Amino acid sequence: MVKKEANMTHRLLGAESSAAKEKIDQYSARIYNPYQFVAHAAVGAWLYDKEGNKVLDLLSAYSSILIGHNWKVPIRALQKEYERACVGHCSRVVYTTQYADFVEKLRAMTGFDRVLPASDGRSSTEPFVDVCMMHAHHRGIEYPEVILFEDYFHGRARTFSTNALFDQSQSLGKGPRVAGIVVAEHDVEDVRSRINENTVGIFMEIHRGEGGPLFDDGTYMKVHELARERGVYIGTDGIQDSLYRCGYFMSWQEFGEKYRPDATVLGKALGGGEIPVSALVGTEEFMSVLTPGTHGSTFGGYPRGCVAASATLDYLHDHPEVGERAMEIGARFAKNLAGIPGVEVTHRGALIAVAVDGIPLAWPLCDEMICGWRQPNVLVKSGHRHDGYEYLRLSPPTCIKNEEIDSACFNTIRPILELRKEIVGSGC
Repeated sequence: MVKKEANMTHRLLGAESSAAKEKIDQYSARIYNPYQFVAHAAVGAWLYDKEGNKVLDLLSAYSSILIGHNWKVPIRALQKEYERACVGHCSRVVYTTQYADFVEKLRAMTGFDRVLPASDGRSSTEPFVDVCMMHAHHRGIEYPEVILFEDYFHGRARTFSTNALFDQSQSLGKGPRVAGIVVAEHDVEDVRSRINENTVGIFMEIHRGEGGPLFDDGTYMKVHELARERGVYIGTDGIQDSLYRCGYFMSWQEFGEKYRPDATVLGKALGGGEIPVSALVGTEEFMSVLTPGTHGSTFGGYPRGCVAASATLDYLHDHPEVGERAMEIGARFAKNLAGIPGVEVTHRGALIAVAVDGIPLAWPLCDEMICGWRQPNVLVKSGHRHDGYEYLRLSPPTCIKNEEIDSACFNTIRPILELRKEIVGSGC
């Protein structure tokens, strides 16, 4: 049972915010359980409601916002395109100059040979599995398999959700498991035991954003070496941990060029926080089975998405210090939150995990942070439970100022973590 701190009061929603909430509660499919804040505007690291209340956004739309809200770089690029009456949308049945610029820039920055464009995470992660299966078909493998890892989140395509038996929120009620997926422990020896003559590929998040966050402990390098030893493809899902979120343009680069995968997926922040853009990029050999008709996407590579993505790539190319800033942000949060009994803070760049002991669930803490009386109110997300710890997930935008970090930590996050048992209780 959730307890309440004796003097805890929550901010009430204003009239306009309440009206918006009621419409969503009445008409929207109930796939989310939102916190009691109704965002209307956003600038930098802050969200605002119509009544003028503000919340420091430490979630960044699950890493979709890299630099900050209302970031002028992609906005100005899009405005320029609007002013010249650019192509709003046309299918890939014709060439466009915007798509040409995008694939050229993405190829140059990633070092991969081919780009398969899409719009969101699942529409770029599932094609990795598709491509592996197509290679298996050409090799005459009748029952091909691709290995994934426990606590993965590659989007809610049935390929992934039906096999995520470790997480009922993904798998429950989704029907029979899609064949061809093998789920291994996050351990190279377990992966080794599961590779057989049917194994075509291995797909992994180096740092699992949704699953904790949980950070790589050296497993990626060992799995990469095993994949090369056994002649199977290896791909990485960089939707949440790449584009400098964890300090590197692509998360595998932390380990050096030797550990380049056959393909990687990029997304979320690729559109600059303005337009959904994602892509699977891979080697010529890996992508060679993709021929006309084998795959397609209505909004993959559409002109305005390409404009936003190209502007984002240009900026990241010219400002690699974004990765350095991400590292500084994570280190500052970890330092500010150190020393709380029963709380462990780990990070890779600006993806931060706060593991909390002694409580049965973490969402009441998040609720108190965004709706309580402490200032600033902050938005963080409760994660999954691992090894007896509840997890909080932080992924702040890189525009956040040091004084904003300090204020959030010392005035809001740290006091609430210290009072967690009074707020939540120690048992259900």
